[in-house]
Amino acid sequence: MWYTNKKNLDILFKFFVSVIVLLVGGLIYLGWRGGNLVMFQMIEKCGMSDDLILFRNISINYSIYDWVKYSLPDGLWLFSYMFLIDAIWTNYKHPMYNAFLWSLPIIAILSELFQFAGVVPGTFDVIDLLCYLLAICSFVILKFI
Repeated sequence: MWYTNKKNLDILFKFFVSVIVLLVGGLIYLGWRGGNLVMFQMIEKCGMSDDLILFRNISINYSIYDWVKYSLPDGLWLFSYMFLIDAIWTNYKHPMYNAFLWSLPIIAILSELFQFAGVVPGTFDVIDLLCYLLAICSFVILKFI
């Protein structure tokens, strides 16, 4: 069967990790962020408003640090992206692999630095930058273990 091949198991594992990490970041947003985000509108359009309200009513009983609420999801999503790109391109180490793999991490870091310099709108946050760097380092470490 296709899933008994070690390469295919690696791809499946990377995909699974990517989805789980993406979901954790999404759940942090859904549970503790303001309700004016696009994600909330998408859930309402899917007819899951009651489930969202239930989840938010439960999560409101648990406080989390601001960095977990505002910065960690971005780092988790960046890590998820990198792991997914690596899963997609596992068997094809083409120059485009590096272009896809590193484009978003570079954009994320540059956007934070450009916010610091006042080149792009937004508020520079060193914790955002650290979460991006931690996501990149975690990916690199896990990739080469």
